Amino acid sequence: MNGYQVLIAEDEPYAARYIRSVVEDTKLFSAVSVCESAEEALAVLREREMDVLITDIKMSSMSGIDLLRSLHDLRPQMRSIIISGYSSFSFAKDAISLGVSSYILKPVNNEELISALNAIYQELEQQRRRSHEDLMISVRKKSEQLLEGPETLPYPTYHVLMIAGSFQQEALILRCQKEFGIPEDGPLCFLLYRYALVILEDCSACSERRLPRIANSILSWETGTGSSGLLVLSEERWKRENLSQNLRAIYGFHQRNMILGQVQLLFYQENAPAPAYDLAREKSFVDSLLQDLNVKNDKDFYRNFCRLFAFWEQNKVSLHTIKQGVYHIIIHLFHLDSNRIDPIIEINKIMGKLYRCTSYEQAQNCVSSAVEPLLGRLSAGHSMAQSQSQEMFWKITEFLNSHIKNNYSLQEISDTFGISQPYVSKLFRMYSGSSYKEYVTNRKITTAIQLMERQPNILIKDIAEQVGYDQLYFSTVFCRITGEYPKQYREKTGRKLGNQQESETRL
Repeated sequence: MNGYQVLIAEDEPYAARYIRSVVEDTKLFSAVSVCESAEEALAVLREREMDVLITDIKMSSMSGIDLLRSLHDLRPQMRSIIISGYSSFSFAKDAISLGVSSYILKPVNNEELISALNAIYQELEQQRRRSHEDLMISVRKKSEQLLEGPETLPYPTYHVLMIAGSFQQEALILRCQKEFGIPEDGPLCFLLYRYALVILEDCSACSERRLPRIANSILSWETGTGSSGLLVLSEERWKRENLSQNLRAIYGFHQRNMILGQVQLLFYQENAPAPAYDLAREKSFVDSLLQDLNVKNDKDFYRNFCRLFAFWEQNKVSLHTIKQGVYHIIIHLFHLDSNRIDPIIEINKIMGKLYRCTSYEQAQNCVSSAVEPLLGRLSAGHSMAQSQSQEMFWKITEFLNSHIKNNYSLQEISDTFGISQPYVSKLFRMYSGSSYKEYVTNRKITTAIQLMERQPNILIKDIAEQVGYDQLYFSTVFCRITGEYPKQYREKTGRKLGNQQESETRL
């Protein structure tokens, strides 16, 4: 079925067939219902939701305008197109007041109807994207709040379903809410954990568990669609104070058992052994790859790289196995030239893409596209890497200088610029000769001194506030850096400025 659903209310059979053919030809909409009267259309719309209504304005007993008035509260989000044989101003005025998207006169012009449908499609797509973004933002915020600490979770014990793969997470959430009537606040809730979607079920809510039914439904929805993923269901009750620890365990089980190109449902087993395969052969491929990197032999590297992925596909290895192999490559690249890459950032980028892959071939292309520029930079020489790291350092310091009032931690800077904390520390040691904390402190004190010199009458309290400190702490830090308290420093600076101005006056 094509995308958005359309209901047509038209009492002339020929006109109804024509409108339906135009709708279907767009490939953007499906004319799922054609009604011969407004009363019939109203009955259908009371039973099911539609995205668009196309209605004739003049029909027996109930007009298209009356139909729209009846639907004003029932389906306020539904778009509508009026088809009319009358160019009456009063009809057009009523249509505008009811929020009609288009008013088209008979005989219906093909291009005009298509144009109206395209405009509605763009509106619906924008609304869908916005609603999906709002949904995921809401879920992320809720996830952060609930996983901050055990006390934020509303129920004492939980069953867990973890879902990850190439599935569209927002689409799964919306479909589950619709199919199973899951309220926003209730015994079932959605969380995001790393790359996975998690559904928590309150164990005390009811005797009948709903998670197995939901898991089997998702499995049936996704099987045969070309998706790749794994659903892991916990049998045991997990206490809320241990939930974060349990989620880490189930996530590890998930990675060790997710096979690309398959959609599976498994029950969580603690300490379950990983599937066996020829580890020695895999190691020989990886060792060859690392040796190729050492001698910068790109040709042999890519040949062995393809052999490794062919071996993985033949053995249907898990996502975790692929991650470990890729990790060895990335870490080796880092050791060859640590200025070029941040291994943690690179592996996280690759893992984010691997979870969305639906085949080993796609995974190979994904990893190859990530590793290729790293190899290219490795071959380009140290000067380019040094230039890139220096540019990153200047970006960070420019950001800090323009936000001098904020007290950003090393972790916050790391997150803001998408690099690891050790790499941030290394940049500051390399280019400023001091630690990140020392640089920030010295920059704040330098800014404070500049404020004193430019504004001799400014209060110490106001200076402290402008560099992000309270007055007592500011005075302590200022004295530690300059050897004098702010008041003493300003008095001394004031005397110097006064003497200088006096000398200039005499001249």
